[in-house]
Amino acid sequence: MTKRYNKAYAILGNITPLDIDCGLICGSLCCKGDNMRGMILFYGEDRLLKPSDYSISTKSMKGIDIRFAVCRGRCNRNTRPLSCRIYPLAPRYDGENLTVAPDPRAKYICPLLLPEVSEQIKPEFAAAVRDAFLCLIGDKDFGDMLIRYSEMLDEYEKFTGRMS
Repeated sequence: MTKRYNKAYAILGNITPLDIDCGLICGSLCCKGDNMRGMILFYGEDRLLKPSDYSISTKSMKGIDIRFAVCRGRCNRNTRPLSCRIYPLAPRYDGENLTVAPDPRAKYICPLLLPEVSEQIKPEFAAAVRDAFLCLIGDKDFGDMLIRYSEMLDEYEKFTGRMS
């Protein structure tokens, strides 16, 4: 799995949603987690992170243990979790089709998802996110986790409304 993550991280490289540091717009809100919130770690990713860089917790969602990483304020961009690298987008996978769309959990936090700003997200960023996840879903366990992750996003959207 490490080789797949390294390839996915390489695909994402230094590409970002905008040509500027978007953290300057919002004061890096997505980097300000606490023990109640953090960034989801995808299947097997927790083994790649240094415990000194992140606080890692486990939460149960629908009977499945999900690991979360909480940043300690500033991180080494080269070692940050996949969720951080792709924010504010999220993959959706149904076992056959993989798509990338705005993460519905980010719509109340990230100003990049405001209608007047969202069209400025670089198309090559979304394409890189999709390509990275195409690499990772080749692992069956990762693909299974991504299906459940997508179902969780669907459940979330039942309460908050689907983003266009």
